[in-house]
Amino acid sequence: SIKKYSPALVIIDSGSEFDKQTLKFCKEVKKFSQRDIKVIFTDSTHEKEMILDAGADLYLPKPYELKDLFMWISKLID
Repeated sequence: SIKKYSPALVIIDSGSEFDKQTLKFCKEVKKFSQRDIKVIFTDSTHEKEMILDAGADLYLPKPYELKDLFMWISKLID
């Protein structure tokens, strides 16, 4: 669980259909974490505004290059 492990960063990878449960999970990570957990949200439906409003620190549309993901991870946790 998020509370047990308290990671520095979480990547939420939404499937091909936009699922509001993933938004709910994002909100819960940001609200109930003991520390400021960074959230990267990847998605192919391009619901950027809703995703950022849910608390994601970064919206990364699919497809993306792994090097870009690693760059963002480095920036967010440093």
